[in-house]
Amino acid sequence: MFRNITIKLGYANAKLYMCPNCPAPERFKSYGSSKPDVVPCDICKTELVLYRHVSFVDCPGHDTLMATMLAGAAVMDAALLLVAGNATYP
Repeated sequence: MFRNITIKLGYANAKLYMCPNCPAPERFKSYGSSKPDVVPCDICKTELVLYRHVSFVDCPGHDTLMATMLAGAAVMDAALLLVAGNATYP
């Protein structure tokens, strides 16, 4: 007998910007994805350059979603897979 299981994914994304004039680490700023692509620097008022889009996907405890997550990782530049240290997997 199958049980009715609701599976929920958590998802968030952000934009990382870089100021061409400020020194590191102050040159990097992050904002939510709703921020426009053209943003002035808080320090020197120069236009920030959109450096990267970062996405966070969370599906804790859902082994059935692993294939879906890994398939989506094919279009990403990098991925980080975190697994609970106390979890047992076959």
